[in-house]
Amino acid sequence: MRKILWALAGAGLLVVALVIHSHGREPGPAPVPRTETTIGHHELPGTDLVVDADGPVRLTVVAGGARRIVIKRELSWTGGRRHEEAWEDARRLRIAYACDDGCAADYVLTVPDATRVRVAGAARGLTCAARVTCTEE
Repeated sequence: MRKILWALAGAGLLVVALVIHSHGREPGPAPVPRTETTIGHHELPGTDLVVDADGPVRLTVVAGGARRIVIKRELSWTGGRRHEEAWEDARRLRIAYACDDGCAADYVLTVPDATRVRVAGAARGLTCAARVTCTEE
């Protein structure tokens, strides 16, 4: 019986020591803000472009080039992030972006003159060049 009592007392002291130790720790380092810039391009055979944007996405559309779209993206985030981008049917750009804290996706799309750009979704801002027609849905 005495051995059992000593074992229980020792286990109790161990639990108390672990609780005190865990509460005395300093929090880990704060997540570091990060950025990433990339450039890509796709052929744009027609004069229509559809952009589906989901999340904190800002779009700037400028005129230039012929028969292709140049996509410059700058992503910024803190903590974890989720970024998806797809080019579909030679005329549709899908963007989905989300993160744990403080993120933004800034896209600059260079399209041929007279391109009609239709933006659908939750884009947080749209700037459109004079030689391009942009509409928001």
